[in-house]
Amino acid sequence: MDDHLLARGRAELGARAAHFPNGAVSWYVAAAAARRVAEADPGAAARGRRALHTGEAAALEPLWRQTQAAIDTELPAVLQALERTGPMPITADPAWFAAAVYRERLQLLAVERLLLNPAAAPLLLEPEPAAAAAFGSVQGYRIALIFDQPLAIAHELYPLFTDACAAAAEASLPRPLDVVAVHSGWLTAHGRLRRAIRYDARSDTLLEADLLVPQRPDAALVIASSPAAHQQVDATLRQAAIPCGNPAAAAAVADDKWECYQRWRACGVPTPPTWLLPANASDARQLAAQACTALARTGGFIQPRHGTEGRDVVWVAPGSAAVSAILAAWERIGARDDAIVRPRVGWLGVAHDDGGAAVWDLRVNVCFAAGTHRATSAYVLAASPDAGPVASVSHGGRARPHTWLRDRHLVALDRAGQGPVPWSEDLLALAARTAAAAARALPPLSLAGVDIKFDRGEAGPACSVLDLNPRPAGLLHADLLDTATPGVGFELWRSLHDLAAASRP
Repeated sequence: MDDHLLARGRAELGARAAHFPNGAVSWYVAAAAARRVAEADPGAAARGRRALHTGEAAALEPLWRQTQAAIDTELPAVLQALERTGPMPITADPAWFAAAVYRERLQLLAVERLLLNPAAAPLLLEPEPAAAAAFGSVQGYRIALIFDQPLAIAHELYPLFTDACAAAAEASLPRPLDVVAVHSGWLTAHGRLRRAIRYDARSDTLLEADLLVPQRPDAALVIASSPAAHQQVDATLRQAAIPCGNPAAAAAVADDKWECYQRWRACGVPTPPTWLLPANASDARQLAAQACTALARTGGFIQPRHGTEGRDVVWVAPGSAAVSAILAAWERIGARDDAIVRPRVGWLGVAHDDGGAAVWDLRVNVCFAAGTHRATSAYVLAASPDAGPVASVSHGGRARPHTWLRDRHLVALDRAGQGPVPWSEDLLALAARTAAAAARALPPLSLAGVDIKFDRGEAGPACSVLDLNPRPAGLLHADLLDTATPGVGFELWRSLHDLAAASRP
């Protein structure tokens, strides 16, 4: 065993290594495997990060194979060195470490060490199955956070777990909540949980293990999943009569940008004008020409009707080539989806310290509880000054807490109009009201992420809604609107509590 790596593990894990010695082994093996890959192929991590940011899953395959080979080498050597009396004594039967799901999850942890900067509590894999009582109070309702995309899932789970703990301390719920996280593959056909991740608040640790006896959740929320995976999970939940805070039918409406546009316009929610280009349109050139009339001054975007995370979004500059650019993008998008075209909005950029300015989105999280939609938290997604008009992570955008805006100004990116506009609590409140109205126009979702843009209006800054995400991500960056402290929203847990109570009084 590498004494330096062992010392690093002890320093990073602290008392966790003593509390969860079997789980600490997963930290060490993942770290050792990642180091082996980095030493054998110094460029592997950089290539993997590029593939991760661009969404090219196939480009990650070599890295998966490299880490699997490294784990095949490191795991037996580490277990042999420990032999229960080594510097990291284990109490589990070594046979448990050979389970296929344990090795698969080790591989994921190793890949994450190569690709990500850790921003959450460590996730430790317990090799032995755990009793259900170890995952929470049997007196409360069990809430399952169900995910399908496991990479970096700790970053998505950590703010939800800690928010649930804060809600338990602050909110007066009739019964406590036992919140666990579950991969869709850990669900049985009858909606039982075979394996789960829990949060140990005393040690600030995420712990993952199989369950001795599969458990039924009382309510669920789907996160970090594709729409197709969401549909599959929802079918299982419905068959088991387990209520879901974001059922697939409601999420499908939110995933449809054209449907959202029509509903928002009908309800008076400000949103940019949008044109639909069906995949099989016979008059695509005519439709593109009509859209370009509105893009003549501002330019705009063509994107998939059901796209996410800014992927396959094409910027269309104003000018004589705009129609051809739209048609070319439409042909590519049409192989999988309809396309939509809309003009660029968000011409009030955020000023940077270096004197430049960049496009940005304000992601406002809206919760639905007790029949009311309320904006509860938010964060900013800001592009770099030279990144162009798209402020998504896949285009190099960077997430920041909404409090980052406090000491900044909004400036006209087209250099037209009046001078800088100071950010204010009034503008934040305007965005919160607009986001709540956008969520109210769609079927209820326990949690929704609404993307807001700002422009100059006749009476001052005005905002409009771009999209609504029924499985919002980036919650690690969210701060509560009323206290400016990290959090998602206590109303989320009230919503899930009430769903559970309705199914199991």
